[in-house]
Amino acid sequence: MAAAVLSSLLRKAPSPLSYSSIGSDVGVSYKTGRDYLEVLRGLMVIGEAPFMEAGAIKWRKERKYFIRDPFLVRSLAGWTGVGPLPGAIYEWVVQEHLLRRFGSIYYWRDGYEVDALVDGLEVEVKAGKPHRRYPKDVLVLDEENLADFLAVIV
Repeated sequence: MAAAVLSSLLRKAPSPLSYSSIGSDVGVSYKTGRDYLEVLRGLMVIGEAPFMEAGAIKWRKERKYFIRDPFLVRSLAGWTGVGPLPGAIYEWVVQEHLLRRFGSIYYWRDGYEVDALVDGLEVEVKAGKPHRRYPKDVLVLDEENLADFLAVIV
């Protein structure tokens, strides 16, 4: 069952997910889907970024789940036979880095998405160049400036 949950997460990444979407994809109840995600979080296989709006966490909204280690992503992809999009891996690396640095991260979406909100910092990660304009307070990272960002946020 864990392989099915991870396969669903890898297939749908990096989109926000609900317990019921995972459960229905795997063929179990949302409670069972939640339990598996909680076990994977407890084992530090995955992390989560809850939805935040106007400084308040919205616990009933979908959450972004991310696999916490790139080596683990590749291992789980081999085990499940499902590989994530390259953009998902970039996003997950940034989310994990910010989680380790600040202790918790969030995301926001309304017309455009911000992959990581943390301590006044708003970060959007793209696999290529962004196709739309983001507000000037949103830091947009791509393949070219990702390493520099990670080196600066220590």
